[in-house]
Amino acid sequence: MVDLRALIAEERTAAEGSSAEAYAALLQRRLASRPIVLDTELLERTIVRKSWADALREVVGPLLVQTAACPEALVLVNTYPRVPTAAAETILIQELGLQRDTLHSSNAGFDQCFDRIVAIRAFRPRTLVRGHVVASVRVRAYLELLGVRPIVLVRDIFDTIASYADDRTDRPIAPGYQLASRSPAERRRIQALRMAPQLVDFYASWMGAQADGRCTVHRWEDVRQDWPGFIVDRLAEHGRTVDRESIAERLATMPTQAHSTPGQGATLSDEDRALVRSLYVQYPHLDFRPIDADAPSA
Repeated sequence: MVDLRALIAEERTAAEGSSAEAYAALLQRRLASRPIVLDTELLERTIVRKSWADALREVVGPLLVQTAACPEALVLVNTYPRVPTAAAETILIQELGLQRDTLHSSNAGFDQCFDRIVAIRAFRPRTLVRGHVVASVRVRAYLELLGVRPIVLVRDIFDTIASYADDRTDRPIAPGYQLASRSPAERRRIQALRMAPQLVDFYASWMGAQADGRCTVHRWEDVRQDWPGFIVDRLAEHGRTVDRESIAERLATMPTQAHSTPGQGATLSDEDRALVRSLYVQYPHLDFRPIDADAPSA
């Protein structure tokens, strides 16, 4: 009879140890046995907490991400919604010879869900993937195994929320749903209630990933001042050297994206702003001023 308690204890001991190789050997034995007894949540936490992805990729990559190697030229552009990156993505795709994919279906609307099946389909070699997912343990473990350091962009949280207030499209969330018929003030309050928790968690989780060296979080308000320089830097990270002036010329021929005008957050009421800021207390040591200029200092 299989002693599940003993197996679980053995796995936890190996995960808490100092040897990635010893943990990898245990995982290899488990995956070769039947039935397979393996705590995949512990595995994901260990990959993130101990940075053991390189040592574990060959063993558990086929299990978690369906590959034992880092896919070539895989790029994740992960942003707040309404961060206009379409032109930059097009140039990255052209220069790096990529195809395009997304982590979200056209029916999903704004969400931050991470679906492993969708990710397996999207994260293919030589692909630029678009997403709005938070840096959960699962997401970070997934990216670690794939060797992906995402491009993360955020923008003013109030501008982001307000950009949706004039969206008069009633998505079929539930029978009778009618956001478009509400007053502008009501729409802004509804969007603040709906979006603020997701935006705050997105920002906080990726700032935590940045502190661990897993990504760099960029402010759209800064990047928009020099999109050519930003694109040149991203291409350089993939070994591609391109003249900045040529990038600027190409960007000048591309259409601007709707909802990209800064300052729309001024339409939110003081009550709406206070509601959003009340969520900051979940992360008392985090500086929210990059997405809220008037946020209290940490």
